[in-house]
Amino acid sequence: MWATAAHAGQVEVILRDAERFDPSQFSAAMRRILPLGASALPELLELAGQTEDEHRLFAICEAIERLDIADASIATALTPKLRHPKWVVRSTCGSAMAGTLPQGADNRTVVDLAMSDPECAVRQNIAMALEVNPPCDAWTTMAWSADACGAVAGTYGVAHCVGAADTLLALTRDAKVPSAREAALSAARELPPNPAGLETYRALVDAAKRDNALAYAAELLGRVGDGSDLPRLQNLVDTDPFGGQGVHAVRAREAMAAIRERGG
Repeated sequence: MWATAAHAGQVEVILRDAERFDPSQFSAAMRRILPLGASALPELLELAGQTEDEHRLFAICEAIERLDIADASIATALTPKLRHPKWVVRSTCGSAMAGTLPQGADNRTVVDLAMSDPECAVRQNIAMALEVNPPCDAWTTMAWSADACGAVAGTYGVAHCVGAADTLLALTRDAKVPSAREAALSAARELPPNPAGLETYRALVDAAKRDNALAYAAELLGRVGDGSDLPRLQNLVDTDPFGGQGVHAVRAREAMAAIRERGG
């Protein structure tokens, strides 16, 4: 995407419609900001410092996260927003900060929020976004806990650690809470294919329990499976209660196409 320079006040004008929370207007505003690239960042950070309004901060921090620019000034500007009384601000601004920390940056403030915020969504969303210097021992302990919120946050945190593929596979099999097993499958989709998970993915597809885990398992099986997996994936299509248009059938067809493309 080609970037064009932002001029003074341009970003504030764009954000006015986004603050109404109409989905189409919000999406349109984001599409107008993203081509501005790094030139939009100074004004976004200035606007963040000028307001505590939850709607405006949501739009500002969402735009910052989507720009995906590693810049230490983002953490400086957004750290005060991590104490905002509205959880949606802590979640959006915390995620924007977590996802844009430069390598080697001090992440303790945002990690503390991900591990202690009273709102579960805040903890989990920040854990998903945090990619720099994750506290892997702490995330791993959380992932194996019986606390559903902490286990999911910990699982997403583990996904950024060395050896993540093997840990996520172990969590898929043995995590103490179902939501952490589902999170492990979801996170595994962002990593290179893990052939060691083949039998686990097959078992989940064969169980055909129509939940998010099944959809993720079908996708992962498409990455590491072979021709022998085509019938089990086809079964998801044939038994789809939505006439082959449900999410599980769609994922199964995509997985079959991926296997065939590899010559399976």
